[in-house]
Amino acid sequence: MSADVTLDIVTASICALLIIVRCGYRILLRCKVHDTCHRMWHVDDAYMAFALLPLIGRTTCISLSFYLNPTHTYDAATEEAAAARNLSVEKLAEYYVISHKLLIPARIFYALFLWSLKLCLLNFYSRFVDIFGWGKAVTNALWWFIVITFFVILIPTLAECRPLYFMWSPDPTGANTCHRALGNLITMAVFNIVTDIALIIFPFPIFRHVKLDSKVKVQLVLLFSIAGVVVVITIMRLPMILNQAVSQRSRSMWASIEILCACIVANTAFFYALLKDYQRGHDSRGGNSSYVQQPDYYMQAIPSPELRRGSSARSDGLEVPDHWLYPAKQLPSSIRSFNQDLSRPDRMTDTSTLSNLASYTFGGLCILSALPFVGIPFPNRRAADYYAGKSEWMSQIFRRRLTPRQAGYFGAALRIAVGAAVIVPEMREPALLFNGAVVTYGTIRAYVDGRPMLPQWGMLAVIAVCLGLGRLSQAALVEEP
Repeated sequence: MSADVTLDIVTASICALLIIVRCGYRILLRCKVHDTCHRMWHVDDAYMAFALLPLIGRTTCISLSFYLNPTHTYDAATEEAAAARNLSVEKLAEYYVISHKLLIPARIFYALFLWSLKLCLLNFYSRFVDIFGWGKAVTNALWWFIVITFFVILIPTLAECRPLYFMWSPDPTGANTCHRALGNLITMAVFNIVTDIALIIFPFPIFRHVKLDSKVKVQLVLLFSIAGVVVVITIMRLPMILNQAVSQRSRSMWASIEILCACIVANTAFFYALLKDYQRGHDSRGGNSSYVQQPDYYMQAIPSPELRRGSSARSDGLEVPDHWLYPAKQLPSSIRSFNQDLSRPDRMTDTSTLSNLASYTFGGLCILSALPFVGIPFPNRRAADYYAGKSEWMSQIFRRRLTPRQAGYFGAALRIAVGAAVIVPEMREPALLFNGAVVTYGTIRAYVDGRPMLPQWGMLAVIAVCLGLGRLSQAALVEEP
């Protein structure tokens, strides 16, 4: 199995796991008591479940395409190439044609998957804005815009080669450049960026209608802006692919990265709510019980600080969850502990803000550092060369049980996992300690092997700063009356 197929299957498997966990949680552990509970099945879950179909379709098509034609050549089949694969010339030529035909449904499935996630995010954001007079109208307009752009993308995908069989016909001279599908690449990239930016901007007007504590506002801004990661990747992939003569291998690699990031972005809010639900427990008793609804990012509305102090039941037409109206002493201790930083914005000290900022920055850089690990020259070729040497070194540490390429993918996956964990406050300290242990081991090995020490010491210093700021912010909160 080639590295290209391996990357496609691994990224698709991670995305499928995220989707199955989300949908399974909503179906198997569905809350039938509280109609605003995040365990309820929403329309965005239906879009997410549907996205499994194009994900499977794209992975199947692209994997078969690379299996039949690993180099994706448009040259005519030769006796030498056929003999190298123990095939007849006619059979190899048939493989080439089938591999190129499979690219058409693969590109359609790729677009359908991403656009399904856009509709999923749109429906999620609509629960924040539909309570305003303009909310439903803008939601409907944006829904139609996303749907129409998908069908617009199909036009160059199916009509760039005329007649269509030029898409899969052998082209030894390179006369038929339409099979490079440059129109599909640019059209999809443009509409992908435009729709993502529209989705990022869409929920921000709510900040004009409600007053929020600084911490809540920062959390919501991060939640709404995380889709910007996909925009950055889309912008980066265009020049990278064009610099490599629009090769199918480069397109497939970048598409897999974009699929993975888009799936993580679309599921971030759900898994945050899942983590909170796991931490504080879930009360499945009915309305006569002492259950108090708890806040998460699947809440139906955002109350203002005045409402959290119990001054009024409504503000600017926003629905108010019941738990905001309870006196603090009547709340269970677990909920009081969870809500203390939201209901007491004064507890958010400068140290806490600095700690969060440092950890968010470090986590984001960890995730971005996965790119040069897999050979992507980000932010420059020098970084890619450094991490290529690091992958070779990791392969030696594993005693060649992993090839340098496999070691690079392993290192990239580790960086993404650590970066994501550092961003989540509840997982931050264990993730930093784990990363510190790994980097410490790497520092010792680098010293023994005579490798550059500056990057290792720099990483250890950043980890120490994040840990120290985290401890100081916790101590400041404990000292608060």
